[in-house]
Amino acid sequence: MNMNITFRRDLNRNYLVLSDTGETERSYEVKMLMENPAKHLLALSCRTMDGKTQLCYEMTSRQNLAAVFEGRQMKRRDIRVLLEGLCGAAQTCRRYLIIPEKLCFLGRGGAAT
Repeated sequence: MNMNITFRRDLNRNYLVLSDTGETERSYEVKMLMENPAKHLLALSCRTMDGKTQLCYEMTSRQNLAAVFEGRQMKRRDIRVLLEGLCGAAQTCRRYLIIPEKLCFLGRGGAAT
């Protein structure tokens, strides 16, 4: 399945929008993340248009990791903070019974991994 990634701005908020994911707002993972926002994961909302679900991740005030470290090297503290965030996301997945492999990480150029 080829996922479509776009960005949207509404008034004061910015969203990463995933379309054609095969997920619906009724899926366990989507319902769990919408009803239980987690510290280490982006807040999620859903929109359905033309029978297709769009997953909207609220990313206001978030920065691209590559942009943050462009022109400077990551320090030990930066790496520790990044790894703590990834561990926190994994713990959230375990607590909510979500398969961590279903998390979406965007690589360079916005490619989903």
